[in-house]
Amino acid sequence: MFRDTKPKSQKNSAIQILSIILLLCVSTNSYAQEQYYDDPAEPNRMLEENVENLSSLEEAKDIAVIQKKYLDKTGRWELWGAGAVALNSQYFNFLGLNAKFAYHFSERWGIEAQGMLLSDLEKSITEGLKTDQAIQTTDIVTPTSYYGVNLRWSPIYGKMTLREKSINPFELYFTGGVGLTNTDDGQSAFTMSAGLGQVYPMSKNTTFRWALTYHNYSANAKGDLNGQIRGQKVRANFLYVSAGVSIYFPFSEKR
Repeated sequence: MFRDTKPKSQKNSAIQILSIILLLCVSTNSYAQEQYYDDPAEPNRMLEENVENLSSLEEAKDIAVIQKKYLDKTGRWELWGAGAVALNSQYFNFLGLNAKFAYHFSERWGIEAQGMLLSDLEKSITEGLKTDQAIQTTDIVTPTSYYGVNLRWSPIYGKMTLREKSINPFELYFTGGVGLTNTDDGQSAFTMSAGLGQVYPMSKNTTFRWALTYHNYSANAKGDLNGQIRGQKVRANFLYVSAGVSIYFPFSEKR
């Protein structure tokens, strides 16, 4: 009899001990939950304290801010109007209006039609030769307009900051194309064109854009100071800089 009852009493004691431990665990957990939810405002108060502590942190100097591309071009048309000036004419200022109408197949590739009207104004050195020395100066070739088509490639997109107050996206592009240059003496010369420029979005539908464009063509010389090459074929090279505003459509509202 003693052999049977002793193990049974030990087993009952073990069960009682386990029951007491389990009861203590449940009671402690219930008390903790009741203590946490007694004050519903406690989580908000803890959050406010943590936010206030952020002011004591040191300034972070190596944080990178990643944003989506600001201006989407794929499947959109672009109309650009700009003022233009030739940079490499020694005796005359060539000023004009430059316009381009483009369609963008993707963010990198597009095609554009271009038209440019030019007028020539004498520089001060040219006026001085005329008034002081009675020398009439004419340019070898005088362009009056250009019409052409370009392929546009935009391989570089980036962002910059101005005075560390705002992040401004920009785009660098290259163009290459062909067209016709009309001169003041009635010639129409086949022209090769190459250029580069930058685009700075002002909104999701408008940008500021500047371009540097090189034109090369062959035309009959109108004359020079000595009249030695009048009527002969010469290579004309003009470098233009243009700056203006573009409008993209259909208009986009997405960010």
